Amino acid sequence: MVETLEIRLGKAFHALMEQLDRPVMTHHLASLAPGRAWVDRLLAVYALLPSEQATVCQAARTVLSDPTVREILQPSAEPCQVLTEVDCLDDQGRWLRPDRVLICETVRRLSLIDFKWRVLPSEHKDYAQQLMRYGQVLSQAYPGYELKMVLIDAQAGVWLCQGGELVHCWSAGRPAL
Repeated sequence: MVETLEIRLGKAFHALMEQLDRPVMTHHLASLAPGRAWVDRLLAVYALLPSEQATVCQAARTVLSDPTVREILQPSAEPCQVLTEVDCLDDQGRWLRPDRVLICETVRRLSLIDFKWRVLPSEHKDYAQQLMRYGQVLSQAYPGYELKMVLIDAQAGVWLCQGGELVHCWSAGRPAL
């Protein structure tokens, strides 16, 4: 199967987002650019042109520049353990790998975050089902915790999974309509 440019852009965006920590999110966004050794090494495997690499880096900076999205990724109000790309086994024996999980023990809350390059209407059902599978495994591992399932796209769009549906609730600095 040949990977389309959209798939390669999405994989590169995902790779950048899973590497980010609080210092990059809050103080070093300028280091998130082509020409930086760590970025070039990370993106090299995706066979992107320099302009495409710049597009991916700009998307990550857009996401991380939005205070609402940044707060979802790394809450400031309470300490949370951050897990990225952790392997989980569901009750049917399938391996799952959530992109980012925040475990906030003091408030007994789990935030499950998945990254997507784009979210098309035709993908809503599949993405919601993916989040629900992750959520089911995490709820079993952390009974009694409030579960928040979030999808963040490359345009700084925030989608909540509620009642088995994706609900678009935030877009780059403004509530979604």
